Amino acid sequence: TECYLSQLAPFGVKANLVAPILVNRKLMGLLIAHQCSAPRAWTELEIDLMRKVAVQLGYALDQAYLLEQQQATAKKARLLNEITTQFRNSYNPEEVFDLLVEETREAIKADRVIIYQFNQNWEGKVVAESVDSKWPVILGKQLGDPCFANNFVKPYFRGRVSSVDNFQESGHAECYAEMLEPWGVKANIVAPIIAETKLHGLLIIHQCSSPRKWSESDINFTKQLAIQVGL
Repeated sequence: TECYLSQLAPFGVKANLVAPILVNRKLMGLLIAHQCSAPRAWTELEIDLMRKVAVQLGYALDQAYLLEQQQATAKKARLLNEITTQFRNSYNPEEVFDLLVEETREAIKADRVIIYQFNQNWEGKVVAESVDSKWPVILGKQLGDPCFANNFVKPYFRGRVSSVDNFQESGHAECYAEMLEPWGVKANIVAPIIAETKLHGLLIIHQCSSPRKWSESDINFTKQLAIQVGL
């Protein structure tokens, strides 16, 4: 097509080989060979070699991603154990909150992690925050979600953990989207902090740089951390 030819023209490409790189049965990229000095009749041996190299590259990336996931899972397990121990041994919850949000943001690779504490009107305050320097600080801010009291108190009290991969496509109430917009939130995980049979607050993960497909590991990890805060 004309668009493909115009894309290659600035790089002087006169012939090429393109092979797919598949990782976990998904097309992750392409291995490409360019001939720029002249047109070229590629041999079957060259084509087969490119295919085999691309397959091997896919296998290698499969293993690398699997190892990365295993390491991330192990790190989350260690962090959960450390946080649990800190809570049991500490007389200063604020210090543990600060540790929790900092380590959680590192473990999940998120842009912001906060602990949000309710008052009696179901409005509240951010009492702990770890945030990337690119994004606004909301520590100490009084935030009120006009939708929360009517729609979310009961589900969160029952243990609901919510995750949104992309707020632009989520269909959430406009009041909720408007509350998050100044903070650049494009995706989040929200887990309830329950203590003495009361909903005291929320542990919240924010992704601001882009939408994000949260893994089951991320969601479960956030849930377990919130349970430990409640305990």
